[in-house]
Amino acid sequence: STQSYMGKYVNRKMSACVLKTFVLVSLISVAMCQFMPINSEQHHHSLAGPGGTTATRNCGTDSTSKLVTFTKSGSSLQVQATGCPGYDWTSASTGFDTRYQCYTNSLPANPIINSAHYVIGTYLYKNGTGTNASPAKGALGFAVNGVPLYSNSDALNRDAYVYEGTTFDTCKGHADPSYQYHYHTETKDGCVTTQVAGQHSPLFGIMADGIPLYGTLGDGGVAPTDLDECNGHTDSTYPFYHYHITPNYAYPYLINCLKGCLNGTTMLGTNVATCVPQATQYDYSSVHTALASFSSTSYTCSKSSASALDFNIFVFVAAALASVMKF
Repeated sequence: STQSYMGKYVNRKMSACVLKTFVLVSLISVAMCQFMPINSEQHHHSLAGPGGTTATRNCGTDSTSKLVTFTKSGSSLQVQATGCPGYDWTSASTGFDTRYQCYTNSLPANPIINSAHYVIGTYLYKNGTGTNASPAKGALGFAVNGVPLYSNSDALNRDAYVYEGTTFDTCKGHADPSYQYHYHTETKDGCVTTQVAGQHSPLFGIMADGIPLYGTLGDGGVAPTDLDECNGHTDSTYPFYHYHITPNYAYPYLINCLKGCLNGTTMLGTNVATCVPQATQYDYSSVHTALASFSSTSYTCSKSSASALDFNIFVFVAAALASVMKF
């Protein structure tokens, strides 16, 4: 009958529609799996300000991908960086590539030395004693090449150098599950900066509180012996408060606490310590000049890179969708 025929026709059309929908959803799922990275472990580091899409573009293995700018704007120090180290990072063994991150962060341009300090290390004290129940994780600053400086704690609140050091590349850096290349310790001489015998170590980076970080050596090319709990002091070469990297890969490696107030930083998420300025403060204008010397003449950054495989998958999905719609 006409009614029976119409019923069968409607059922066939509905079945075809359901099938189209199923195939369409399946193809979209395949495409999403292709373009979204799969992490095999929980990402335990964070960095405020990178923004944008998931990183898919690998850094180069020479200096061309290392782009960074340090710009003072009023009370802020603006940091932009690709996050690429500017050398061959492929000897690292975390299983994750090093990719463009396109960081944009603001740090205090005029650091204020706090009466207290904010402990960020795995241990409460720089001699490696006293377990810190809540160590900071992730980025605490930037090296002069635009690579983030990470804390000394891993995802399980353990000493990152002890438990991750074997995965470092020859320059002592590696990437995490978000493909963010970073340092936990001093680097091999010549990779980021070069030490000159008999001289104070050069500027290595800038921390989240705006206070500069220098290499392992102080006045006269001798390792300082008067560093405080944060790994900082003043000396004759740089008569303002600054941090030093610990030599010989000893704890706390970079620093163990932040001495500066954290007002005005986009790192660490929120202001984590009350700012009570101490009586003595310092002029950091010379640091801004030094940082500017490391800035690239031009800066552009993109985290995405469509590979030939990505394009082929796209063509396949598009063709399949066209076929389904004709079905």
